[in-house]
Amino acid sequence: MGGFLRFWGWGVGGGGFLRGMVCGYRLRMKALAVLAAVLVVVPAAAADFEAGLTAARAGDFKGAYAEWKPLADAGHARAALNLGQMYEAGEGVALDLGEAARLFRVAADGGLGQGQLAWGMALQTGQGVARDKAEAFRWLMKAAEQHVPEATYQVGYAYHEGEGVEPDMVEAMKWFIIADEYGWREAYPAGTYTADRLDPDQLILASQNAMAWMAKHPRPEMR
Repeated sequence: MGGFLRFWGWGVGGGGFLRGMVCGYRLRMKALAVLAAVLVVVPAAAADFEAGLTAARAGDFKGAYAEWKPLADAGHARAALNLGQMYEAGEGVALDLGEAARLFRVAADGGLGQGQLAWGMALQTGQGVARDKAEAFRWLMKAAEQHVPEATYQVGYAYHEGEGVEPDMVEAMKWFIIADEYGWREAYPAGTYTADRLDPDQLILASQNAMAWMAKHPRPEMR
């Protein structure tokens, strides 16, 4: 059980705290992209995909590209996500944010939760694609509904800041609670910041709504 359902934190000050934390996340995205590409290890049917993972783990990103490119062209969601991260970081390929965004869209359209998150973040930030915060929110919510921990946090952030959706601090708190339960480490400080701006009844409502959502949408490993 995450921190908010054990204990309510209070008193995180500073009006720019939440914005600065999210901006810090965005600055880290490029540095983490290569690691993320290696860590997408969900089993796939195609042997070529596994061969690409083996190459990426060995630091052979050109070899990984050779394996994943035909798969991505055929709509393989995980291959498209990994290639997109390579283009985002400029590893094994020339840095190309537009191509990264295009591949994230392929992964999102393929129903991959991490792809929906990546495409939603590209839309939210305008990285490689025209910024569209309403469309970004729609895709981030799709990813959250697939239990992607970071996506649940980003939905909370969108509600907090009114990015692509009407601001709603109770909904923001609900999603920060869910993200904390899912182990996203930035959710707890974001939630303490938000909790300090809600009254007790609103905190209780946010908690009840979070627990109701998680009961209705159990994570696959908990079914």
